Amino acid sequence: MKNFLSLFFIIHFFIYFTHCTLYNPFSGNEEVLADLNDTLVFYPFNGGPTDESGNDVHLSVNNASLALNRQNITDRAYRFEAGFVSYLENTTNPVTLDFSTELTISVWINLENSVDNQKIIGKVSIDDKYGFLLGVDSGGIYPEIWDIDSILYTFRTGTIPADTWVHLAITWKSGAKFRGYINSVPVAEIDASKKPLSNGDSPFRIGAPPWSTTTFLVTGSIDDIRIYDRELSNFEIKSLYNLPVD
Repeated sequence: MKNFLSLFFIIHFFIYFTHCTLYNPFSGNEEVLADLNDTLVFYPFNGGPTDESGNDVHLSVNNASLALNRQNITDRAYRFEAGFVSYLENTTNPVTLDFSTELTISVWINLENSVDNQKIIGKVSIDDKYGFLLGVDSGGIYPEIWDIDSILYTFRTGTIPADTWVHLAITWKSGAKFRGYINSVPVAEIDASKKPLSNGDSPFRIGAPPWSTTTFLVTGSIDDIRIYDRELSNFEIKSLYNLPVD
């Protein structure tokens, strides 16, 4: 009987993971774990600034240096120093990062402080009022997204500790919600515009705002950036947070 029960649980375990089905206790329903590799861009920073999504949105390096990631593995993250004007950018393939009605950004950060206004990731023009931006300010998450009518949607909320690896994510779906997450926990939800997102030809930049290399600069480390052209669910954000480090 004991051997029968052991065999039963082994078979059940195998079937469970073969079908990639996970149970989400928050919804009370079974959810199929989506393919989290369907990124528009993916920067694991495994020794360099290569986009591993297959879309070839590779980055150039400006004074940023390879550093330890959140598992203390060398050359698996990038370190940014505001005093050295350090950032990564892509100016040759920005159209890949044009969006219509849905967007998700996921990133790991380790900042010296989260009080200063720092721009983590963005492709935006402040003057022309278009694009998307994920940053931190006043100790919390601070994203900014403009719709096609140049109307800004934003919030500042949550608590981001300094000198600690923290996972940030935002999701957007036009006509639905604009959400923010810290370490997979939802910290903000506002109504999103019913209109599509706006797009333009500004550079895509990490560690500094697209419109400046002298203000709002990041001091700290950034790793594992993923951007999607769809709205990830709460369950998928938690799955991203729990993914093992490459």
